[in-house]
Amino acid sequence: MIVAAATPKTPQVLKSKPAPAKAEAAPETPVKDWTVVMYLDGDNDAEERISRALPLLEQKAGSTDKVNIVAQLGRLPQEKLAKIYKDRNYDYQPTAIDGDWSGVRRFYVTKQEATPEGRGQIRSECTEKLSPDVHMADSTTIADCLIDAFKKYPAKNYAVCFADHGGSILGAMTSDGTPSASGHDIINPAQLNKSLELVEKATGVKPNVIDFAACLMASGEVASQLSDRADYYLASQEVTSKTYQHYGSILTDLTQASADGKPMTPKEFGLRVLHEYDNKPKVAPDKSMIDLSKMGELKSAVSDMVSALKKTKIEASKLAEAIAEAQHFGLHSDPITSFSAQTRDLRGFAEKLESLARTEKDRALSKAAGAVAEAVADAVVDNHAHDYSREEVLFTGKSADGKETATTIVRYDGHYDAHGISLFTPLNSLNTTPEKFGAFVENRYKYLSFAQETGWADWLLDFNAQLSADKVAAEAAKKDDMPEYQPITPELR
Repeated sequence: MIVAAATPKTPQVLKSKPAPAKAEAAPETPVKDWTVVMYLDGDNDAEERISRALPLLEQKAGSTDKVNIVAQLGRLPQEKLAKIYKDRNYDYQPTAIDGDWSGVRRFYVTKQEATPEGRGQIRSECTEKLSPDVHMADSTTIADCLIDAFKKYPAKNYAVCFADHGGSILGAMTSDGTPSASGHDIINPAQLNKSLELVEKATGVKPNVIDFAACLMASGEVASQLSDRADYYLASQEVTSKTYQHYGSILTDLTQASADGKPMTPKEFGLRVLHEYDNKPKVAPDKSMIDLSKMGELKSAVSDMVSALKKTKIEASKLAEAIAEAQHFGLHSDPITSFSAQTRDLRGFAEKLESLARTEKDRALSKAAGAVAEAVADAVVDNHAHDYSREEVLFTGKSADGKETATTIVRYDGHYDAHGISLFTPLNSLNTTPEKFGAFVENRYKYLSFAQETGWADWLLDFNAQLSADKVAAEAAKKDDMPEYQPITPELR
């Protein structure tokens, strides 16, 4: 029997299971030289000029492969803007920018060709429309804006430009459209500091440069409050103009420097912002750039000066003269407000106090005041101050026949004796009662770290109380020195 040979089996090759496909990694966002965040708060009576700043910027500068420019713009509804204008006797005209939408929107700013039809349009990409209940004068809104920008647009350097109203120790970024009892909100310096602290915790980013295109913000108190939140701080000591928020030329130079392979350093960018206003006295009467790392030394110097002031034997009236001689601000206001006038140049005040103490042979106070002047000079990287001119109406009346109106106007011309950092230095209890002044210091000033840690707030209270007491005593003494009135009985003839 023939047995057929078995067909050999093909050996089975065990195939390994294919490795699971790797999830494609999301493309990394390129890290650029700079990310600049424009926080444009038009949620108030400044809506028109703030809104106009964005299309004007687009016509000159925009994001590039080296620089990110992002903006968050808040706008007040036109009907609320019209009401505010009417209440203040202003002439209202619609803003006529981008359909006059209201609310808060975010944009990735790109350069746009300047055309007549583009003047009233924002043509950069709107990346997000925020909820209708979001308003710009909210520290949470600031934090959310910056966290979003820093995460989406990583860079080697970061700048934040705040554009709106400013009020020195009262804060900045206002909202006239909020449902608060006052109908007007403002972010105080402590709230702003907290916002930036939250941003750093969430992103690890501390801005290299913070710039305030707002009035009166070059304040020692504000700079001290933000001393751990950035490297450089730019602001004005004075009231500024409507065109202060135009950044086109500044950001054109920033993007060009990166395109040339020579990106600006934070210090260079800060100086570029500062010197934009070298020849624009009507836009920014002054501007300063402050090295925030030096604010600790300044605060320590002021603390020593306060200790010397508490011990001095110099009369309060003479100290008041030294304060009054220092440059005050609010010269562009009409009329000059009592608050702005109580904001004075710190270095100028310290120098005048040093001179007074030397004359009065108070060596400790002279030394302490001199140290404050030196600390200001060390903290201010650079600043400029221009000439100013203002007019005051002394009298308006009718001619004898009633046909003409006569107005007497005095014009003042001068040069700002401003050195870059101002200080709240009130006299005569802000022209109000000691009780109201005390409440203001306790509730709206003393909470600031500078006011607390230097003892300046407590000294202001004691000093102004002494001024008030001296004034009362002087008036009483003057009354006592007057001869008693003796009526003369006429002789009858």
